[in-house]
Amino acid sequence: MPATAWLRRRAVELGWFAFAVANLLAMIRWERWETIPFHFIWVSLTLVYGFRIWRPSSTALTLAFVIVSTGVLILIDATRGTQEWGELFEVPLMSAMFLAMVWHARRRQDALGIAEQHSARLESLLERQERFLHDASHELRTPVTIARGHLEVLERTNGGAAETGVALDELARMERILERLLLLARADQPDFVEPEEVGLDRFLEDVFLRWSEVAPRTW
Repeated sequence: MPATAWLRRRAVELGWFAFAVANLLAMIRWERWETIPFHFIWVSLTLVYGFRIWRPSSTALTLAFVIVSTGVLILIDATRGTQEWGELFEVPLMSAMFLAMVWHARRRQDALGIAEQHSARLESLLERQERFLHDASHELRTPVTIARGHLEVLERTNGGAAETGVALDELARMERILERLLLLARADQPDFVEPEEVGLDRFLEDVFLRWSEVAPRTW
């Protein structure tokens, strides 16, 4: 239900409001000790805002409510003589502390928004680059394969002309470049590397036979 969802989303704010009302009642009940619930209200408000950044209108209304309610109670007690008039200066001081938290939280929120935008742009750029590499390598592979087929036919019919051999070598180089492009395009995919079991004896024998003539050693 919408009402239940709204209450669930605003559970922290509602909990703080109940806490603030309880402390306001404590300020009324225990006039000589009202500075303790007074500070509880302001400190809790600052802490809650640090985790739950509200809209400017909601922030202004909440701040006005706390300033008026706590200020009026201290003013009443000061006129009755249960509190000193200097306690009224606590209201602007606590307001300044809260506004400092508002400024810091807003700056942090703006910085996070900018970082998310940069991250999204970078991710989009990487996706376009990967798609370009993949598409370009696939689109170029087809004409290169066709050209190689025609050149191989010409080489067989013309007896292996030197120009045909040069063209085939260049096409082979282009194919190697395309393979590297495809390799780059697949590098970020999860199945890029597929591990498999290797026979250790056969592998070592192959390495030994491959390098025994190149680097002879006496073991």
